[in-house]
Amino acid sequence: MDPTPDGVPAFELPDVESEIVYVLDDDPAMRSGLRKLLTLSGYDVREFGAPRECLDSIDPGSPKLVITDHEMPEMTGTRFASEALAINPDLRVVLLTGAGGEDVAQAALRAGAFDYLRKPFEPSELLRTTSAAFVDHARLEYQRDMDVWLRAEVKRGTELLRRVTLGTITSLMNAAEASTPQFRGHSLRVAECATGIAEALGLEPADVGPIRTAALLHDVGMVAVPDAVLNKPGTLSRNEFALVAEHCRFGAELLKPLEHIGPVATYVLEHHERLDGSGYPDGKKGDEISLGGQIVGLAEAWSALTEDRPFRERMSPQDAVATLVGGAGAWFRADLIDALRQWRASARAGIPKDLTILAIHEEEPALDALAATLEGAGFVVERARSGLEAVGVYTSSDLDVVLADFAATTGDGIGLIRWLTRLNARVPVVAIGRGEGSDWEEKAREVGVETALERPFSDAELVAAIESAYRSQEVP
Repeated sequence: MDPTPDGVPAFELPDVESEIVYVLDDDPAMRSGLRKLLTLSGYDVREFGAPRECLDSIDPGSPKLVITDHEMPEMTGTRFASEALAINPDLRVVLLTGAGGEDVAQAALRAGAFDYLRKPFEPSELLRTTSAAFVDHARLEYQRDMDVWLRAEVKRGTELLRRVTLGTITSLMNAAEASTPQFRGHSLRVAECATGIAEALGLEPADVGPIRTAALLHDVGMVAVPDAVLNKPGTLSRNEFALVAEHCRFGAELLKPLEHIGPVATYVLEHHERLDGSGYPDGKKGDEISLGGQIVGLAEAWSALTEDRPFRERMSPQDAVATLVGGAGAWFRADLIDALRQWRASARAGIPKDLTILAIHEEEPALDALAATLEGAGFVVERARSGLEAVGVYTSSDLDVVLADFAATTGDGIGLIRWLTRLNARVPVVAIGRGEGSDWEEKAREVGVETALERPFSDAELVAAIESAYRSQEVP
């Protein structure tokens, strides 16, 4: 990995066209289907019909990823994972299983598999997991490079070791969020909120800085949690929750060598602890939890409640605050929640009254209703009922946010949004649509949408989505 200009190792996303994927399955038709899908996505694929044949082709340094079936005559995929990892401990193994359900999945993870997919699965699921596996491998290489660099700098006694550059922080954050689209931008939102709470409390700048840094890096330990667990739509099993809970400890361990960033590792470790001892990973209570850990934890809780998750829909900012108020004294200190409310009030006051929104919807009554809500909130609204009108307004007006119906312009909302974001990526896009079991939100984010808002939504949720999208561009 190439270093940053000051010599600090930089995290780099893998290049698809340079990556090799081993596919192991005793079913020729399944192998062929996987090969075609992965090849079309740019990967170099090598097929194997028997586990021993594949094991013989694994070296200590290669490949980086094997996708394997579980039910095979020669051995199970779980056993294959154990033997393959004994040869190449850095190998990422993704298990495909149609039998055994939860038991097989847990056995695979215990054997060291990176992730698992239950058949039948969508092609997008396989491609997402494949990408995540390579990102995780890159994260491992980055961690090693960082460790080598730190040890060398310690020996040299360099002044560079006394600071973490913005590039280093961004690299760590990218490693945590790159493989999971729903979390992209989450750390910046938590950092914005945590900073606001700390400043509302009147903390000195020297104390606010580590809190903001910890908020940016609070979920860096998520790189150790399989995507299948992070994206699970239902309730997590006990073992799955234990995996998630460990992200706090893993993140803290990753940051501990950076002694010059002060209490950041402690805040990261404690951001899921709660006053009544119901939190994790250590069940700390009351004053055992640092002020920074409490602030980052509150900021993360508020941000998470206002974001979509596989197992629930987002809350409005107001409802999220009300939920946290209900836990005052049990989860978080009451004075911190008051500071959160102060920050919310000041943040809302900071939204320009002349914020200009381009609203795109091909149905005039719906467009009128959207415009009325936004104008009622004090925004300036430009309207467009077609892609052609939208392009005309977009290229001739100074816009702050675009609000687009995802099915706009005769069903080609995706194409329109992609074109707009490529033309000017600095103008955030809020997309509205109806889920009904589709993956429209994921598709929307893939083409650059900042916020996806699913119908039906309230006027308050619409205004909050516009504000959130606008503020996302303002976070340094």
